[in-house]
Amino acid sequence: MKRIILILLSLTSLSVLKAQWVLNYQTPTNEIVKVSSTPDNNIFWFITNFDRLYKTETGGTTWTMIPHGSISFIPSGLFVLNRDTAFKTSSATIWRTSDGGNNWNVVFSNSGAEIPEVWMKNNSEGVACFGGHLYKSTDGGNSWSTSLMTQPPLNVVNSNGKGIIYNSGNNLWVALRNSGVSYSSDFGVSWNLPSNTGLTFASPTRIFFGSPIFGLSAPGNSSFIYATTNGASSWQFSDNSLGFNQDVAINGSHCWYIPDPFDHFYIKYSEDSGATWTQQLNDESGFNVLEKSRSGNTLWAGTTTGKIYKYVDQIATNVGKSDK
Repeated sequence: MKRIILILLSLTSLSVLKAQWVLNYQTPTNEIVKVSSTPDNNIFWFITNFDRLYKTETGGTTWTMIPHGSISFIPSGLFVLNRDTAFKTSSATIWRTSDGGNNWNVVFSNSGAEIPEVWMKNNSEGVACFGGHLYKSTDGGNSWSTSLMTQPPLNVVNSNGKGIIYNSGNNLWVALRNSGVSYSSDFGVSWNLPSNTGLTFASPTRIFFGSPIFGLSAPGNSSFIYATTNGASSWQFSDNSLGFNQDVAINGSHCWYIPDPFDHFYIKYSEDSGATWTQQLNDESGFNVLEKSRSGNTLWAGTTTGKIYKYVDQIATNVGKSDK
């Protein structure tokens, strides 16, 4: 009986480890998925180059489309807080919705063409980046000020709407201009600047941290993926896509990245914290967005032709364990 149980557990573990990307949705026309965001395993929003908002609140079982004919821009950044509240950004502007995306109001506006980035810690507190500085909100994103938080030791790299800020609990990371990553363990009250040996950001980038010591970076003007295992004290070359890169994601020791859709057309995967990489999914239209749920283990990827792929990541534990 014990042997049978062990065999069944092993087969179950193999099926778990072989989780696959599944085509979950296709837009009615071949739209480019421009931005996306997912707070949990059930809620996922994305906006296309037709300025249409698509969203699911059921993990992809059902979808709703909301046209945005009254807003004459395509956002470059999107952060969904919950099923009702979200932020999207364009040149020097942050828009906020509190009714599920039907209506949007400007909550931040400045001069210039730079694109702000928003990350909400909870329903009240959030941080945004614009013009090299961090702005904080304590009223759910209705207002923003640089005076509510300490600024990092150097200016934050110019934003492209996503990827230069990463937050988990009170832990906050930002990418610095002509430097590396700065880290705060108290959500911006104080900052630490690691040595960042081996990495300098000179252009918009993507950073993702799975823990205070393990993170990935994909500089926007580089084909290289970098990893740190010591809290950004040093960065090591992890992989080369042979073209510019678009985004990165981490779940435990599992990692993903997508290259720029004009260069290559795949999702790459590592199950050993970036030590080795394999191609996990190919689509000839190329991937423009990659998102991991902030609370959960679901990933979503969107293509330049309106396809949405879903992946549920499960890491087997206690393989072969049985009662004595």
